[in-house]
Amino acid sequence: MSTGQFGQSGTSNTPKDDVPITAVLNQGEPSPHNDTLDMQGPPSVLGSMIAGPTLASAKTISFWGGLALLICNTTGPGAISLPVVAQTAGWVPTLIGFLVVGSMSYLSSLFVAEAMTMMPGNEQFQSNIEFSNLVLCFFGRRYQVLVQVVCFLAMQTTNIASIAITSQLFDNLLIRLFHKTCGIQIYPHAGPICITEQLPSASPFSGVMLITAGVVVSMALILPQALVDLSENIWLQMVSATLILLIIVEWIVSFFIKGLTPELVPAFGPDMSQVFGSILFNFAYITAIPSWANAKRPSVSVPKTVGVVSSMMTTLFTAVAILGGMTYKIPENSTMIQVINTSPDSTTLSQIAGYTFPIVALITSIPINIIVIRYHARTLSFPIISADGADAESLASMELAAGGFAVDESATTSYTAGQKMKSKDINEKLHDIENDRSANSSTTSSSLVLSKSSIGAEGNYQGSGQEMTIEKVQYPTQTDTEANSALTVASAEMIEAIGEERLG
Repeated sequence: MSTGQFGQSGTSNTPKDDVPITAVLNQGEPSPHNDTLDMQGPPSVLGSMIAGPTLASAKTISFWGGLALLICNTTGPGAISLPVVAQTAGWVPTLIGFLVVGSMSYLSSLFVAEAMTMMPGNEQFQSNIEFSNLVLCFFGRRYQVLVQVVCFLAMQTTNIASIAITSQLFDNLLIRLFHKTCGIQIYPHAGPICITEQLPSASPFSGVMLITAGVVVSMALILPQALVDLSENIWLQMVSATLILLIIVEWIVSFFIKGLTPELVPAFGPDMSQVFGSILFNFAYITAIPSWANAKRPSVSVPKTVGVVSSMMTTLFTAVAILGGMTYKIPENSTMIQVINTSPDSTTLSQIAGYTFPIVALITSIPINIIVIRYHARTLSFPIISADGADAESLASMELAAGGFAVDESATTSYTAGQKMKSKDINEKLHDIENDRSANSSTTSSSLVLSKSSIGAEGNYQGSGQEMTIEKVQYPTQTDTEANSALTVASAEMIEAIGEERLG
């Protein structure tokens, strides 16, 4: 696996403001027409169609910022239940589970990053590419929707578990500070209820609750963070990651101070069913890899950052699981933090760390998942051009459709969508066209005019049988008519394939 390309920068094109329904997209020299939009720079390819370029100014996340972001996403809702896993499964399955899941997460993250660089037009992370974009590129629209749903459910599952844990901990904190927490109960008796004492279980409420004061506090902390962009959230992630590491170190030290009881964690326990599920909750950072790669500085290395996070957090979590299990006897319906907070011999520092953990770990990781979900949702819409203008993604899309490869200026070619083409076939076609274009050494610029008949009322493809019309093609200096004719057919095939993939 090549890693050198993971830390390089790229350039992006910035469109002008006014765009007519019939747009000319150029590569190389500016268009001589007054009613056109010029785009300078190297040819765009499939990646530009799927996601618009990222401005260099948006790539601001440093190595330490990326490290903090991934540490916070590694510290999931399963962290506080790891000692229970070690006690029920044994230290051998727990150790194996961490090594396997940690290694798989590391390799999977690198595979995702390398797949992003294999997207045409994103060789140096110069575009905005998310998971669904990758699936659209390599597998097509149908699988893109499936992956979009799976990613949404996976991140929402983590969010729900994190919100539940933080809400319970905030309810216990309110009892600790104000000797009361309240909520609305729906079972066994409907109505408001207040609790003044903590229970051995994670939640102070014994019934089924609709909402509690802890939920309100959690939402008040989560929502403001979820409304900003990823790069704007990094400073908070750095503060959170620092506190997370300090809390974990404090836990490990307190374990040794209190004393270890190895009999609490056998080599092999009676129940191993929760090993991989609980551990996977703590290595969910792969969902943030594309968004982080889109916003990181060009000098930041993906393998180095992911490797440091994976090795460090695997070591720390293994220590917390095994040593914590050897220190406290934890009921199955409780957590390590709840046991620490209710233990009479717990130090004040340990209790502060226990109440602080959900704030610095879970409360800051939930907004990241929400931000990533928001970024994914943006990829479900792929406009080509609108009647009153086009945005950067639209223009990049049309630039790909145009491809910069065409024939005689007076030519008019019609092409009706036929068989579907896989994205990999489009890539091969692009390479073939580029080779043919290179052979025509006198070519200095090219552009394509898409007629109004090739776009719908709102600028989208209307159906799989839509006739795609190339109204005018400019190839200023022609030397090979046959080669140019071949390029025309190839360009039409690309337009057809793009329309087919967008329609699924």
